[in-house]
Amino acid sequence: MTTSLTEVHLAKRLPLMGREILVLGSILSALALPALLFFPGTSWQGVLLWELFPLTVLILCAAWRPSLEAKNAQTLFHTGSGTSALVVEIKACDDDFYEMTLSMEVGRERVVVTHRCGNPCVEAARQRSRQLYVLTHAERRMWGVVHSRSALF
Repeated sequence: MTTSLTEVHLAKRLPLMGREILVLGSILSALALPALLFFPGTSWQGVLLWELFPLTVLILCAAWRPSLEAKNAQTLFHTGSGTSALVVEIKACDDDFYEMTLSMEVGRERVVVTHRCGNPCVEAARQRSRQLYVLTHAERRMWGVVHSRSALF
């Protein structure tokens, strides 16, 4: 048994896509704005916006670049396989957090990992006969707990 897997915190899929659409729309509007404002006789505000245009596009492009955590979450959503993880142990930690020891199959190997989460995750484990639904990716050695089925949509 091994614990050399990376845990990915899964957010809902729609907010991840919505963020990308919002930032892409902002980049496109930032591209169109200077063209609309730069006419002969433009006031100093238009010229200032024209000068700040490259910086604005650079900042928006940086915001569009998804984080490594978001990329890993997308990889799990698209190519990960779903499985049930058996909750072996639940320990209460500080500030309403719990540390759970999970046992699950990743590829052809049985692994034991720990997951730190709040009370809803523990309640879900208790309701589902001490099992949590997880997404795993054997080749990339990563996994994530699906906290609700709505996270898949």
